[in-house]
Amino acid sequence: MNNQWNSRRHSTLESVSALAGLLADVDAEPRSLVVAYLDSKRQLARAFQGLSEDLWYDPVPLAAVKLQIEVAANALFPDIPIRYRMVRGYGRVHEMLFAYFCARVGREITADELRVLTGDAVHTERRARDLRDLGLILDAFENGGLTVYVLRDVVPKSGVGAASIVAKNVKNDKKLTSLARNDLLARVHGPDIFESQ
Repeated sequence: MNNQWNSRRHSTLESVSALAGLLADVDAEPRSLVVAYLDSKRQLARAFQGLSEDLWYDPVPLAAVKLQIEVAANALFPDIPIRYRMVRGYGRVHEMLFAYFCARVGREITADELRVLTGDAVHTERRARDLRDLGLILDAFENGGLTVYVLRDVVPKSGVGAASIVAKNVKNDKKLTSLARNDLLARVHGPDIFESQ
């Protein structure tokens, strides 16, 4: 096993052992139990995030998707300023999640499993859903009381992703007047976009 897991698992074992000792003590003070539980939870989340990074982190698959989307955006929307045709905001968590999905295309992955990859980060599921904006088909549904995700293909629908990214960048530009924003969005989606807003 690699560095992060090895450096974190010993402190995690100590923390979990301390919690186990308190759980075995019928006279343990409740606050001590809560503090030990929270420490163990943090240690476990960090350790398994390290394990995930060591085993599955790979920035290359998402970089390839982002490049495909930018190429499509440049081809489809050459008259829209280049700053809106760039893929922004997809960082390390997105890279980790997508690499993990890529190794399991077509297979169900629970939301809980995804949270293990990110150290139980609060916005893990939102980061997973962000991948849809790149034209990736990522289904989400309930199965046995669990939220489950399935990546259908590693190749994005580049036209859909390009339109989505350009529109998102336009909408996020607070310096645009509403007239300029609407003009750009109409060029991306056509005039019927305003009927669905």
